[in-house]
This record gives sequence, C-alpha cells and structure tokens, in this order.
Amino acid sequence: MLRTLRGGSGRPTLHISASHKSAPFFARFGALETARVPDGWGPGMHRVEMRLASDQDAPSLPPRGMTPTSNDGAPV
Repeated sequence: MLRTLRGGSGRPTLHISASHKSAPFFARFGALETARVPDGWGPGMHRVEMRLASDQDAPSLPPRGMTPTSNDGAPV
C-alpha cells in the first residue's frame, strides 16, 4: 500500500507498507524503514513501514509493458 503526503521540504513523500520480503526492493530505491511489526500481515509475514522522499529530477517509469529507450531509440 502506498500513500503520498507532502513532507516538510514540500516534496511528496511516499509511505509504503511492505512485507519483510518486498522491503529490500523498495530500499534499493532509497526507501527507509520507519517501523517493523512482527507477523503484521499474518503468521510469518512481517509488516515493514517505509518512507521514500521523491526526487523531482528522477525519471518517471514507462507505462507497464513498454520498454524505456534512449534518444536514438535503442533499449536502455
């Protein structure tokens, strides 16, 4: 589950409710763990609360099913 709020810097902050299995994926993009709830999603599935401050210079992801390309049309 994702929620977007404006942080103190005025930039949107994503609040992510992940599992202990998916949290490393979000961490690769800079998400920080703010809380952990053992068995929060059920027995053996721990809930991890995370936040990710947006970076206005970051490129947006292409729509699902589309491959990003460089300026010359080559896949990146």
